[in-house]
Amino acid sequence: MLRQVIGMGLPKTGTTTLSYELKNAGYHVAHNLGDRLSPMCNAICNTMENEYEVLFKRHPNATWIITHSENVSSWIESVDYHQMKYMKNSFLYECRYYGCVLPTPVLFKDHAELEYRYYLYYKKLFTFLNSKNITYGIID
Repeated sequence: MLRQVIGMGLPKTGTTTLSYELKNAGYHVAHNLGDRLSPMCNAICNTMENEYEVLFKRHPNATWIITHSENVSSWIESVDYHQMKYMKNSFLYECRYYGCVLPTPVLFKDHAELEYRYYLYYKKLFTFLNSKNITYGIID
């Protein structure tokens, strides 16, 4: 039986690539489809920034893989590209790009605020993982 895997990271940091690679390794993957691992789904990849504790309690033995971008400027460029391509008439970034914890939306092209939210998301994630002594891998 394959080990359970939780892939965590913001969009445009490699969660889709991680999902494909896990599928190629024989995993049944839910990417942005939910939070329950089962015999039919042994890997999940999505942001779920408010659900760390729930995921940890449900799956205490899962391996955590964190997708992350050291080059935040490149990440912002990718977010801008996708925002313009798929949300052409929007003046706000969708919160899925930076985590929906803070209720205040980010204006499109406010890169300083988007960068701040990026760092806030990962600070919260790494603080949680370290507080639970969860061993994790990082893909950059």
